[in-house]
Amino acid sequence: MHLKKRHEFLATSIVFFISSWLTICLRIYVRGYMLRSWGRDDWTMVATQILFTAYLVGQIGIYVHGGGLHMWDISATRRSKAIQYLYAVELLYQPTNLALKFAIGFFILRVAQSKGHRIIIYIVLTVSCLHGLAFVIVLLQQCHPISAYWETKHVEGHYCTSLNVLLALNYALSAINVVTDWTIAILPIFVVRKTQMPPFQKRLVAIILALGAMGSAATIVRLPFLGGLKSQYESAEADYIYNVIDALIWTIVEVGVGATAGNIATLRPLLRGFRKVWSRKSSDPERRRFSPESPLRHDKPPRIGILPSIEKPMPALLPDSRQSAEIRWEDGWERRPRIQKSFASTQERSTMTANSNESDRRAIGELEKGPGCVVTV
Repeated sequence: MHLKKRHEFLATSIVFFISSWLTICLRIYVRGYMLRSWGRDDWTMVATQILFTAYLVGQIGIYVHGGGLHMWDISATRRSKAIQYLYAVELLYQPTNLALKFAIGFFILRVAQSKGHRIIIYIVLTVSCLHGLAFVIVLLQQCHPISAYWETKHVEGHYCTSLNVLLALNYALSAINVVTDWTIAILPIFVVRKTQMPPFQKRLVAIILALGAMGSAATIVRLPFLGGLKSQYESAEADYIYNVIDALIWTIVEVGVGATAGNIATLRPLLRGFRKVWSRKSSDPERRRFSPESPLRHDKPPRIGILPSIEKPMPALLPDSRQSAEIRWEDGWERRPRIQKSFASTQERSTMTANSNESDRRAIGELEKGPGCVVTV
C-alpha cells in the first residue's frame, strides 16, 4: 500500500511538471511571438512556473529520501533529510500559490470592463497576499532554531510552536484560500458576459478561467490530511513522512491544475491557426473544384452577375460601359480574382444574346423551305 502511495506521489509530480512546462512554452510563443501582447499576467505566470518547478524539485527530494515509506523502512538520516525538503516545500507553497492567483487575476483584468469586477479582483489579490505573507512568517517562526523542525532527536533548547496554534492557523489559511479561489473561479462568468464575444467563446473562456481557480477543490480535499501534521510534534518516533504524502499530492494538484489551465486560456490564437492550416491542407484544388459551393463546377450555371473564377489575367474594363469591378479573394492559399458586373451590363448582354438567337432561328426556317432559296442574314 505504501509503495502505491509513493508511485502516485511521483506520477503526480511528473505529470504536472510536463503539463505546466508545455503550456507555459506555448503561452510564451503565442503572447510573445504571435500576438506580441506580453503583459503583467504573462510575467507573473512565468514567475509561477519557476516557483512551481522549485516546488516540484523539493517534492522529488522528499520522494528520493523516503517520502511515502514508514519510518521503520528508512534510516534516521534519510528521514531527517526528507523533512528538510518538506520544510522547503512548505515555504515555497504559499509564494507559488500567490503568484498563480496574481497571474489569473491579471488575466481577468484584461477583459474586465466593470469597475465593480476590477475592485473585487484587487480585494481578492490583496487578501491573498496578506494571508500568504502571514503563513510564511509563522512558518519561519515555527521552530527555534529552524533546524529543530527536521531533527529526529530532542536537543536541549530546541523547540517548535504549539501544535494547536499551528493547526488552527493552517485551517484558517486554508479557508481563506478556498474563498479567494472560488471568487476568482466564479467571477469570469460575469466578466465575459459583457464582452463582445460570440456566446460559444464566452462559455469557453469562462470555463477555462474557472478551471484555473478550481484547484481550490484540492484545498478542500487536503484539509482532512492536515491532521497528519500532528504526528511531527507528538514524538520523535512519529510516522510523519508516511502520513504527509496525501496532503502533498493534493497541493501539487492544486497548483498544477491552476497553472496548466491558466496557460491554456491564452492558447486560442494558436489553436485557431492550427485549424486554418489543417483545413487548407485538406482542401486541395480538385476538392475545391468539385465542392458544392465551388464556382468552378460545370454542372450548375454561375450566379447572375458573377462570372466563374478565372486563371487568366483580367481584361481591361471599357471606360464607357456601366460596369463595376470588385475583386473577391477565395478562402484558401490560392487567391483568384472574380469580376462582379452590374446588373445593367448583364441585362444588355442577355438582350443581345436573345436577338442573336432569334435571327438564327429565322435563317434555319428559310433553309428548311427548300433548295434554291437564298437566305440573306
